[in-house]
Amino acid sequence: MQRKLDVDLLRVIATFAVIVTHVCSYNWYGKEVDTFYWQSLNLYSSIFRWCVPFFVMISGIFFLDPEKIIDLKRIYYKYILRLVIILVFWTLFYAFYNSIDFLYNKDFFSYYLQSLSSSSFHLWFIVMIIGLYIIVPFLRLVIERKTLSEYFIILSVIFGFFVPFLQNFAVFSFTKEITESLHLNFVLGYSGYYVLGYYLYKYDLVKKIKISLYYMGVLSFIFTIIASSVFSLMNGKASHLFFDYLSPNVMIMSVSLFVYLKDIFIKRDFSKSQIILISFLSRYSLGIYLIHIFYINVFARFQFTTELFNPIFSVIIISFVVYLVSLFTIYLISKVSMIRKYII
Repeated sequence: MQRKLDVDLLRVIATFAVIVTHVCSYNWYGKEVDTFYWQSLNLYSSIFRWCVPFFVMISGIFFLDPEKIIDLKRIYYKYILRLVIILVFWTLFYAFYNSIDFLYNKDFFSYYLQSLSSSSFHLWFIVMIIGLYIIVPFLRLVIERKTLSEYFIILSVIFGFFVPFLQNFAVFSFTKEITESLHLNFVLGYSGYYVLGYYLYKYDLVKKIKISLYYMGVLSFIFTIIASSVFSLMNGKASHLFFDYLSPNVMIMSVSLFVYLKDIFIKRDFSKSQIILISFLSRYSLGIYLIHIFYINVFARFQFTTELFNPIFSVIIISFVVYLVSLFTIYLISKVSMIRKYII
């Protein structure tokens, strides 16, 4: 299938963004929230929170495209089967890494089995994408009509983003029973991002809506930084409330930035060298995502973390190092065709 270079570039920057958030999160929870160090991590974590929504929206662009032939057999035997194999392999890999200190201990196997249930937190994304693949045939029916797509998006924004977020506050807790009784599960969760990705890529928003969206996006970025900091200071510990990928503030910043970058990239004429580089980096994005946590943990064993020097600089530098080492590793692994096909 002909590559969409603008989407490839979105995938590349989303891959780096997710590395930044995970480099920050390594020490984000365990430090005092009233320090410059923690506030620096909070700043980066807030700014790059759009990383996962970007991945989901990008997936929606391809899998909801009517021109792409996707039937149930292809979904399960090509896409889902591959992701299941990937999930199993990397679960075993991270469980082994987590148990490596007990390698020569008689309880190694027991500890290894226990580690399987929580081998690495970032693999949740693979499970979530499998769930979206399962409902792709239904979502493809939704996007056949623009008005139906818009109706789905409206329901998703209300019941998938705003209402669940508001229910975190006591004054809105009474609505939980109402929403649970409605059982609007189909429009909840990441399916909203999935349809949004396709819709925003296919249809060009009118100028007034774009401008309003950009203003809302800027405010969402600022709100996320401040709200996360204030709530954490109030609680005396790191608060993840405004970092949830399904929170309204993250959704708005993700959608606004997605539209802004898409408009820039889709109109740009890339040089031949840029095309080669972007395509190369995009090709290994999934593999980089899968292995980058390993390198963050390995570097931490050698004290190569954001605490090494000023976090304003260390976060970006370490993220670049993790990205490059992950890219190099996945590139070497990809030289083995069987491995390239099933585990990256």
